[in-house]
Amino acid sequence: MRQADIQILHGLIDELVFADFRISEETQNRIYEDLPENLLRYPHISNVSNIDVSEHGFRNEVPTVEMSEEELDHIRSKVIERSSQSLRDLSEDLKISPHTIAVIKSQEDSYTDERRREVAGRLLSYYLGEIFSHWDMLNSNLKVPDGIVQFGSGPQEGLNELIQKCITETFDNPGPAVDRIEDMLEYSISNWFRNHFFQNYHADEYKRRGQRNPIYWQLESPDGSFSCFVYYHEIDENTLPKLRGQYLDPRIDELENELETLNTQTSGDNPDKELLNRKEKVQNDLNDIREFRDTVDEMIDDGVTVDVEKGIWDNIKEWDQYEVLETGLPKLKSSYSR
Repeated sequence: MRQADIQILHGLIDELVFADFRISEETQNRIYEDLPENLLRYPHISNVSNIDVSEHGFRNEVPTVEMSEEELDHIRSKVIERSSQSLRDLSEDLKISPHTIAVIKSQEDSYTDERRREVAGRLLSYYLGEIFSHWDMLNSNLKVPDGIVQFGSGPQEGLNELIQKCITETFDNPGPAVDRIEDMLEYSISNWFRNHFFQNYHADEYKRRGQRNPIYWQLESPDGSFSCFVYYHEIDENTLPKLRGQYLDPRIDELENELETLNTQTSGDNPDKELLNRKEKVQNDLNDIREFRDTVDEMIDDGVTVDVEKGIWDNIKEWDQYEVLETGLPKLKSSYSR
């Protein structure tokens, strides 16, 4: 019900602002001519279910009505018939609380697999926004300070650890919640973020007039040994030097030290095959990240940053020329070509 709660909470905030500033009903109506409807004003159908206020007291603000079985059957049939529509669209069309829509969808199991993936994706995208302080509703300890978060270990906690903390922060039973999210995604959370989020979800989430305008840019070394997200709105002239000095250099040092140890361990006769395999992987990762670091150095020398006056699209095109994006713009199905 969290998506419905967010929409209801937005409406409650509107009401509080209107009351605090004594905005007349006539002015409110004019405001909503340019804004989405306030879904708090739509009633919940009490004979669908009771509203559980134990977790969120603001649910008390939702008006309730009781409908006849005939009216309720009509509402149910409309929700099922139009199951591909969003909660907001159905709520606005049927003039019913999104909480009611969510309950009916759950009772009738009318969420399609595609819709389930979308809902899970929105939740994880929201968590990434929290990590980058794009949103600010969760614990400040979940935030990264420099607009960069990497996969794996580093000077700051990695993305996987931070996402797990976000889940723990928002769910009483985080273990089953993780299982549920991964079941809806049909991937592990880590795999989805690493291999699917940027290209297959986020680029469409921030699409405008055929152009992709993602705000969380996934940068990756040529063979994927290093991958991270950078937050567009935090990019400045220090971002790439920080990426190099605080993330790439320490990782290269780790790999060089490990390689030196492995060279010693495999220098004798009949070296262990597992150690040889590990040595080969470490060497490949090291070469890959060094190549990526060289590209970042080139970008630093060229003074690459972002120009907010140009907008996201023109800025990401400039970065894409260096082929540092996990998925280049042509593969994001836009009209762009290098």
